[in-house]
Amino acid sequence: MKVLFVDTNQTGHHFKYLSSLISIVDEYYVAVPDGNDINICLSNHLYNYKYRKRSFLTFISIIKRLRDVALVVKPDIIHFLNGDSLYFFFGLGLNHIYKEAKIIITCHHIRKSFLRNISYRNIYRVSDAVVVHTKNIKKNLAEIGLKNVYHIEYPQFGNSQIIDKNEALAKLGIVTRSKKTLLALGGTRKGKGLDILLEALKRVQEPFHLIIAGKEEDFKKDFILEHTITYTENVSLFLEFLTDEKFSLCLNAADIVVLPYRKVFDGASGPLGEGVWHYKMIVGPDHGSLGDIVKMNHLGKTFKSEDADVLSEVLNETIKMEWEPDEKYLEYRQSLDPAFFQKKYMKLYSDLTAK
Repeated sequence: MKVLFVDTNQTGHHFKYLSSLISIVDEYYVAVPDGNDINICLSNHLYNYKYRKRSFLTFISIIKRLRDVALVVKPDIIHFLNGDSLYFFFGLGLNHIYKEAKIIITCHHIRKSFLRNISYRNIYRVSDAVVVHTKNIKKNLAEIGLKNVYHIEYPQFGNSQIIDKNEALAKLGIVTRSKKTLLALGGTRKGKGLDILLEALKRVQEPFHLIIAGKEEDFKKDFILEHTITYTENVSLFLEFLTDEKFSLCLNAADIVVLPYRKVFDGASGPLGEGVWHYKMIVGPDHGSLGDIVKMNHLGKTFKSEDADVLSEVLNETIKMEWEPDEKYLEYRQSLDPAFFQKKYMKLYSDLTAK
């Protein structure tokens, strides 16, 4: 089986996702249209295109280049690993890249509107399979008439060691008398709602310690310091691209992983999966896929999306709780094993190429 993978970049979780898939196919090639950094182990299989801005002409140029690559590679499958990047131009030209190959598109998020629904229908009409990572997204796509949609749970790719919480805190240089440590993990993008969490914590009466760990993006250090001034002694900042070791230490140091995401975010959450893999309680919004996953799998508590007042109430409650994972939690955790992810993708690849 020969697969041409197409992705928007190959850093961070993109690389882990791709690496998991290339290990299950006989031969692979990688096309990265926007030319971000590439791991050296992919260099012999890489087609790398650089462009500066998103435009219709750029998109058509990329489709033509992908067609040139496909004519040389002659893949059995062309797999777009980030289908979200295709919506803006309605997926025009996808079915003309290489007619002998099956087209698979992985969709990580969905935002419904009149034009987006037209785009979804057009993209999926010219593809052989669409993969989503939550049951809720599959349900939403079915509601607008899309049938060729497959649910494959987003796995936990890390292999970090699970260690004692106090040991992790010590290695991070954190001294706290609080019984519970909260973790906001990942880049400080607006959609991930860090500002909502910081506002909510102003009204939390129970003692806590907050770790904010991830790349500095929309919300800068000055903003964070300004909005935590009333509880600054209870905050530890690691505003950086986290090494695997520090990433692991932050997870091990936490009791509760808090996901204050805005409604614009409706898809699989890496920090949620990582938190579950480390047996942590999850506090997340009640909307869409995130709310369903937390509630259906007994991962912790939900709060009214984008409501800092309700989040503060939930945090006061959860900080006081003596919480342990139950059977439903552990069952969901097992589904995050990368081996299950690979097995489901392998079956999809095999079924499509057998047709």
